[in-house]
Amino acid sequence: MSAAVATAGLAVTGCGVVSSAGLGLDALGDRPVVVLRAHGLTSTGETLPQAVLRAVSVHTIARLSLAVVSAGGTLVDLPADDMAELPDLGGAFNLGTAWRHELSRLGGYRE
Repeated sequence: MSAAVATAGLAVTGCGVVSSAGLGLDALGDRPVVVLRAHGLTSTGETLPQAVLRAVSVHTIARLSLAVVSAGGTLVDLPADDMAELPDLGGAFNLGTAWRHELSRLGGYRE
């Protein structure tokens, strides 16, 4: 099974990001996504849709986090009890639904 890699132009600064693009692939290790300071992010997946959706998810979370902090809010993790109550719909269900949604946003694109 081959792996796919997707990149997005998202520049993020702060803790836990790689400061040199040359270190990106090494920094990935077994992680699915790495954020490269001033370079964007690189995501991997077993398929292109999985890699792209990981990049879209990180971009969305970063954008929402910045909006919350910019408005004076504080980011708070969900309590473990709340996380335990969330249903597990399975990765394939979420992947397929999210991929179709992203394709529909392109307007006129068909698989």
